[in-house]
Parts: sequence; C-alpha cells; structure tokens
Amino acid sequence: MANRLPTKPFSALATDYPNSGINIANFTQGFKSPADITTYGLLINGVHYVSACQTRYGAYAFCGDMRLPSYSTAKSSFAGLAMMWLGQQYGSAVYGRLIRSYVPQYVDGGDWANVTFDNTADMATGNYISAGNLADESTSQETAFLTAEPYSAKIKDAFTPFPHKAAAGSTWVYQSHATFILTQAMNGYLQQQQGSGADIFNSIRDAVYKPLNMSQGSLSMLRTDNSPAGKPFGSYGLFFIQDDVAKIGRFLNNSGGAINNAQVLDAARLQESLFRAANPSTLGVAVPDTGTPVAPNTFRYHNQFWAKHMTTAEFPQYHCNFWVPFMSGYGGNTVLLLPNGVTYYLFSDGNEFIWYTAVNEINKIAPLCH
Repeated sequence: MANRLPTKPFSALATDYPNSGINIANFTQGFKSPADITTYGLLINGVHYVSACQTRYGAYAFCGDMRLPSYSTAKSSFAGLAMMWLGQQYGSAVYGRLIRSYVPQYVDGGDWANVTFDNTADMATGNYISAGNLADESTSQETAFLTAEPYSAKIKDAFTPFPHKAAAGSTWVYQSHATFILTQAMNGYLQQQQGSGADIFNSIRDAVYKPLNMSQGSLSMLRTDNSPAGKPFGSYGLFFIQDDVAKIGRFLNNSGGAINNAQVLDAARLQESLFRAANPSTLGVAVPDTGTPVAPNTFRYHNQFWAKHMTTAEFPQYHCNFWVPFMSGYGGNTVLLLPNGVTYYLFSDGNEFIWYTAVNEINKIAPLCH
C-alpha cells in the first residue's frame, strides 16, 4: 500500500488546474453506454487521478483493489515489453530472429521460413485467413485457439488453420495467436541463453513488475495446461489494479524504460514503440481505419503497440501533428501513452473505444503542441 502512487479523485483535476477550463464530463462523452465503463484514470505530474469503480449493482467499495482484466493490453504491457527487455539484455539482433528457430513444435500451416520476431510483433506474419479488419480474430479457428488449454492443442491451433497469403512484414492482420507464438519463441530464445528453467514471463515479473511494486495479482499470467508450470499466454491473461496501469504507463512514458537509474528496456526500441523515433509513419505496419469519417494512413501497429497520427486536418483544434501510442484490449480497454508525458486509461466492457475527447481535455492542462 505504501508503494502505491499518490491518488486524488478524478474530479480534483478541475480544482488542481483551475484555469485550464477542463470539463471532467467530456472524458466519457460520446459513449453510447457509459454504464459499461468500469473505471478510468490519469497520471500527470506524479499524481494519479482516479474515477470511482462502477458495477451493474452500484459503486464498488474497494475501487483501488478492483481487479481489471488486461485482455489484449497484455500484448503491449507484457509481450512488447518482453521484446524490449530481450533487446536490452542480448542486443537488437534478437528482433530479426526467426520464429521457426525457437518454436520447434510448429506444425503445418502457413509459411514460417522467413517470419521474424519483429514481423510477428507487428501482426504481419503473412499467414492468415482474411486480411479484413479483425476478421481472423473473429473466426471459429481463433476461438479454438483461445479456448484450448493444453499447450499441444494451443500451439497447433495457432499454426495449422492459417495459410500463407502474403510476404512476411507486408500485411497487418490482427491475431491473438500470433502473440502467443511470439511469446513461445521469446521463451525458447531465453532458454537458449539461460537454460531450460528460464521463463520469459517470470523474467519480466522479476525485472519489471516487482521492482515497480506492482500488485500481487499482476505477478502471474494465465498459462497453458491450467498449470503454473504451463506456457505463458502472452496475448492476454494479466490482471491489473488501477495503480498497476499507472505504474506501467510511468515506466514506459516517463522513465524511458529505466528503474532506479538502471536501463531495463532497449531505449531505442522503446522510442520506436512509442512512435517517437525518426519517421514514425514508417514504423511497423499500416492499420486500416474504420472510423467515421475514415482518415486513411493514420493508424499503425509496431511491437504490439498501436498508434494514431493526430493531424490538424482531422483535428483542427490542435496546431500541430502528433502521434498517440496506445494499448488496446477486448471490450473497451484503452491505455494512452501521450507524448506530453500523461498516461490516461479507461477500462470498460461495452466494446466502445472512445478517447479523442479525453485527449482534447488533457491538452487543456498539458498542451500537446508547443
């Protein structure tokens, strides 16, 4: 408890920044079902502003301890983070390693001859059923993968149903099983370096989560075989409290991947993942925009992180263009790592991903253009 970040009610933003004109109500404006929002929070200037925790039966009394399922935000906060940790430990050449060299169990399905760790982290393996937006994620084949518990079945379901369709690195197709495959490849690489007892999740737990003083509930991940000795899922299966989310945000967005003045993550790779390296529009792979109206070529995906290019053409209230990297999870979970150093998150289960108005309000207290 003593290690938690200092908190204030979310409403205190208005009183702490009295001249900003911030409107707290606008943070959830646009949600068709605001009752589906569980909680949201904002970390700025070392203070963690938190909303209450809403349930179908009223406010949850112990909001700071409410367990929030990560869903696919785990792809960023574990798998993407693990890649950066491996890069710091063993050099950036790890990103170009071939999946097939470290997942010997891989079976017929697709073409993995040239697929790298980096391609897989970008959701661009070239092995898929349909390139339609999130089409593969909604298939019965993906459902079979998601529900399989034994490792033998899960790894088979991750490979077999998905034929080769495009060159590795060329086409973005979102697939939770791709992150599972990447996690097993990273695990295999780590075991090659450290021995058969090494475990990629336990390494991140010990190198990042524990030193950040994250909650006990965040120190384990769902694993295959319904066993603590199983393989970590990677693509989902973490559970956070509000404080955990804010600490991960601070670690990535403010501390540069360092803990106690020691660099834990590959700093260059982190800058890329946050779309702050040179030429961010060339990083990763382009993602189709399904917004209304459509703004083509403004979404990208790299190293398990999403990013949106906020342009003056689409958002005339700003006088500059900037990139917003974010984590995203099933149901409506969003974690924004804003370029002004602010972390904003919202967890919900109404399948609404709405955060542009929140960014507009945050801009009032911490300008995104200078």
